[in-house]
Amino acid sequence: MEKILEANKVVKNFGALRAVSEVDFHLLKGEILGLIGPNGAGKSTLLNIMAGIISPSSGKIFYKGKDVTGKKSYSLCKLGIVKTAQIVQPFTKLTLFENIYLAAIFGGKKNSKDATNIANELLEFSGLFSLKNNLANELSVPQRRRLEFARALATSPEVLLLDENMAGLTPKEIDDFLLLIKKINSKGISIIIVEHIMRAVKGVSHRIIVLNYGEKIADGEPDKVLENEEVQRAYFGV
Repeated sequence: MEKILEANKVVKNFGALRAVSEVDFHLLKGEILGLIGPNGAGKSTLLNIMAGIISPSSGKIFYKGKDVTGKKSYSLCKLGIVKTAQIVQPFTKLTLFENIYLAAIFGGKKNSKDATNIANELLEFSGLFSLKNNLANELSVPQRRRLEFARALATSPEVLLLDENMAGLTPKEIDDFLLLIKKINSKGISIIIVEHIMRAVKGVSHRIIVLNYGEKIADGEPDKVLENEEVQRAYFGV
């Protein structure tokens, strides 16, 4: 299967702190890849590097075989890599429709009709159509998370990076989000998901990689990775 996103010996230093240490990994086309590890393991830092929010101190990032190291997030979004925010920040004084419409325009829709169609389709897809004319600041936390997904999808991504989008949700809301993630993946979108909720990661991931102190310590099928003694010591403290 084709590799759509790759990291080669990626390092990120913040002063004397090495947050990511020579990490290699790849994301296959159409795959859901779980990225787990204890607090401070470097997960969000690595995801931010993939998204172009920060640049690596060294190492390379490849997208569809092309070197995209150091490209900014808006450039990567145009290419097809988009990241949802851990703390959702929609345009609160705009309606849900307007939030998604603007994302569609930024993603390359050439005219108002195309952007309107995309916005309406994604409002329906994300279960928010009945609220399309509501202001974003009127939404509950789960609804804001769904709006964040819809805005990301409006840019027509091929790779979606999800950073702890289920934090603070109820078990039922988590189950709903897992179904939404599977629906997104069924459209052919490759996904990397960072989560601390283990049943969520295991429930959707085709493969899992584990970071600890910035180093990759495991990579493989979910059950095998979670049975790994080093992973259990690092992640579960056993």
